[in-house]
Amino acid sequence: MSSSMSSSTSGGTSSKERTLDVLVVGLGRGGGRIAGELARRGYRALAFHSSKKALEEQRHVAEDRRTHLGNDAHAHTGGDPEVGRALIRDSAGRIESALRLEARDADLILVTAGLGGGTGSNVGSFIEAFDRRLAPVVALVTLPSGGQPAQRKARALRAVQELTRLELDGVILIDDGRLAERESSLSVLDFYSRVNEQIVGPLDELNRLDAREDLSPVRGVEANRLQQILTRGGVLAYGSREVPDLDLESISEAVMEIVADGEVVASSLDPETIGVMQIALVAPTPVLEATPVRLVEALREHWKTQSPGASVDVAIYRAPDGAPAVVHAVASCAGLPSRLDDMVEQTAAEAAAWRAKACRPPVLDLSALDLADDPPTGSFPTEDEPAKPAKPAKAKAKPAVKAAAAPRASAAPSARPSQPAPHPGPPVGADIEEEQTSVAPEPSDAGVSGSGGGPGKAVFARLVTRYQSSTNPELQRAIARRLEQDRLSEDPRIRLLAVDAMGQIGADVFDGALFAATEDENDDVRAAAEKALQQRTA
Repeated sequence: MSSSMSSSTSGGTSSKERTLDVLVVGLGRGGGRIAGELARRGYRALAFHSSKKALEEQRHVAEDRRTHLGNDAHAHTGGDPEVGRALIRDSAGRIESALRLEARDADLILVTAGLGGGTGSNVGSFIEAFDRRLAPVVALVTLPSGGQPAQRKARALRAVQELTRLELDGVILIDDGRLAERESSLSVLDFYSRVNEQIVGPLDELNRLDAREDLSPVRGVEANRLQQILTRGGVLAYGSREVPDLDLESISEAVMEIVADGEVVASSLDPETIGVMQIALVAPTPVLEATPVRLVEALREHWKTQSPGASVDVAIYRAPDGAPAVVHAVASCAGLPSRLDDMVEQTAAEAAAWRAKACRPPVLDLSALDLADDPPTGSFPTEDEPAKPAKPAKAKAKPAVKAAAAPRASAAPSARPSQPAPHPGPPVGADIEEEQTSVAPEPSDAGVSGSGGGPGKAVFARLVTRYQSSTNPELQRAIARRLEQDRLSEDPRIRLLAVDAMGQIGADVFDGALFAATEDENDDVRAAAEKALQQRTA
């Protein structure tokens, strides 16, 4: 265990760079990015992934500390959590060896992962693959945003449930949706680096307050105390806020925002569930001179009232003159954030709606056209028989062509309807005859789809051509809806074709859909979406 920091008023700083020695372990692409940001800040870091390409992206993690999961150099999950679980199981020996070597003398092992994909969603299985007696284990995981497919969100929720059953020393739940809202104006290239800084920044700042040369500890953060809070076993909330003054109301309001409405952690943790909490006040000398010592005890009493039985510690640091007053806080809570309940309800509703929709196009009923192409016997003259004048044909009713669940038995055509039969596809302009066709997959699509089934490249090429050549806005909207639906397909090949088609039509039309596709679990789909968005900004 690291020694506690100095709490004297002399203003000296410790030579120790951080209060706690933390080993960061990144699992999967999302977890690897967070681990890479902490490695950039000087933390020891390891990276594990099923994709060789994703490991190569972790440039801040030393190459000899990156491990490819599985025994096959070309293995990857393809977004399937079951494959990811098998790869972790096959790599259990290497995981254990790497952790045992690097975790020596560590105060804490922080396992980071993005939930919803094929690798990160198995963070629970990954933690079970090594000896947790090496050091206390805290999991920092990111929840997918509301725009992600229901299947991805369901995987994430099951992963959270698995983590809670493991009884870890701590869990941090990061809300990707809140981060995306706050940084929506950033470019695709800058987004991930920026949000990863926001995820780890406040926690890193709290862990290195004693090491900052511009600060003098009046009452420092003790290592034993900080480790106790992070490893109590609860859900962790952390953050920092600038305050106008160091008074009970301003500080308590800032702490309440951090716990109940955090900028990065899943929102709506109940302050009444706080078990232990560390508050650190950083302010310049004039502000500290105007702050009565009774404020410390008042803060403790206030939070015991808000959460009976809570243990609250207050640290104080002197900052350079002119610096703002800042409140840092980290709390361990016994309850889960209500954001998870909202996510369960939303995902269940989306899944039910998805199941209610047809997975395949309805069958076209052509029973009314039986024998339409077969002329009656004797209708053609022989060589020795002159042709007879044709009798005027009687007006026949135009058969209605409609979609049905299955082909019906042959039936005689009914009388001509006063209105045309409804078209199975999206509405198109009646004045543009050549465009009155459905944008649903055609029966001939199967011939160009490849081994995976479903529409192939030729189908999506036709959709792009029809969109670009059409002046009918209704048809264009119908094609756009078709492509956006295919972007949510379970088949990664279909998702890739849809994203490629969106890119050809233009990122200005599909900005939101392409941005969401940059978080797809498939490497090729993400790359296609990022390429399309880059072409927009080029």
